[in-house]
Amino acid sequence: MTRTKYDTELISEGCRSYHKALFAVMQFRKQVQEVIGEAVAGHAGALAVALGLDESKLECNDYAIPASFRAAFDGSDAEVGVTCDHGDWALSNYVGVGDEEDPFFGAMSLAEESRFRHRDNKKINLAGICDRVLGRWIELWTKVGGCQQFLPKPRTKKLAAPLTQ
Repeated sequence: MTRTKYDTELISEGCRSYHKALFAVMQFRKQVQEVIGEAVAGHAGALAVALGLDESKLECNDYAIPASFRAAFDGSDAEVGVTCDHGDWALSNYVGVGDEEDPFFGAMSLAEESRFRHRDNKKINLAGICDRVLGRWIELWTKVGGCQQFLPKPRTKKLAAPLTQ
């Protein structure tokens, strides 16, 4: 039998369990993003005031790193969460998991990051963790006077001078 560059054991196991593993990953992402999205929505008013932003700037979309199976991924760490992306800046709330560290929930913006690490083997109450971290984040942003001072200045379009002959 000719040996190939592919791991036949991995392919054989994948044929038995791939669909179940994929379902578990999809459900994990869906549930984490749902919990975080609800927590951000529940704190939107206070968060908007603390950040000095209009509440409409807190409309978020789901994200994950890696985002797709085509992305380069070594399996050492991953993120799942929601982000309010505004081009030059973003507000992200996410769960990070990896080989080197305990799972954590983080709230991050251009200038600040807060994290809560889960260091025991008990069940994770993600909604409670989100509430604590977002509460802390609101407190910090209120103390520094919001995030406007850290954001890039809006771009203004210069109109070209009319051509004259």
